[in-house]
Amino acid sequence: MMVHRPRYLDPKRNKPKEMELTLKNTRIEQGKLILDYSNGWQVICTKEIIECYDSGGKLKWWLDDNGRGEIF
Repeated sequence: MMVHRPRYLDPKRNKPKEMELTLKNTRIEQGKLILDYSNGWQVICTKEIIECYDSGGKLKWWLDDNGRGEIF
């Protein structure tokens, strides 16, 4: 007797996709250090604050010079 097993329960098929994040570009514009990553995210650093934006331009997290921050 053969039992049907859904594909999402099959361990051969249910492997997470590994995506290696790489730094593509680094530039300085108007006193800001801008880091571009391979997934489209940007990290913008100034003397006062570090901000991270996703590929759609939404703010994902920030961190200030006192160590305070927020994750969205």
